[in-house]
Amino acid sequence: MFFTAIHTKKSRDLSGDVVSGQTLWSAFKEGDEEAYARIYEDHFDALYDYCEKITRKSDLIEDCIHDLFTSLWKNKENLVVPQSIRAYLLSAIRRIIFRKIKKERKYTHLTNFCFFEEALFESSREDKIINKQIKAYNHQSLIKALKQLTNRQKEAIHLRFYHNLDYADVASVMNITLEAVYNHISKGIGKLKETLKHLAIP
Repeated sequence: MFFTAIHTKKSRDLSGDVVSGQTLWSAFKEGDEEAYARIYEDHFDALYDYCEKITRKSDLIEDCIHDLFTSLWKNKENLVVPQSIRAYLLSAIRRIIFRKIKKERKYTHLTNFCFFEEALFESSREDKIINKQIKAYNHQSLIKALKQLTNRQKEAIHLRFYHNLDYADVASVMNITLEAVYNHISKGIGKLKETLKHLAIP
């Protein structure tokens, strides 16, 4: 399978030099399969991680990523050159996976789907999303604190600090206003700090 092959191949620059994301994307738009493979290789893990915060179904996640890149190749000539490839792909995969989940709910009568379930944050790497003061607390306290956040707050914080997107890109991925992003992150971080004050272990 092509996607499996390009994900396992060793990534390399097109000309032996550092290639910018926009240069890579432009080459892909012109039909360069190596550029296409490089984009897949560079962003697969981030896309998988983001989808895993929405569902634990690995087959569904892989199908969504496959559909995304199949669509990209099919429509490559009509695509714009994004300011941020990562933000563009996350925004696209978000639409795809929600569409599939909505369809699944229709046919399986799922009633408890909740974006960014608290349990999905039980991973030590999530410590990266917050500052040094919060990192000092133990992991269990962090999990309890995260449960106090809304799904939107968790998603915004995850995109901003784990995926290193700027605020404008977070707004684009979540399809909300820039002001709303600032609000979600500010309130989320504030709530984390306040909650952790009460959860700190002597």
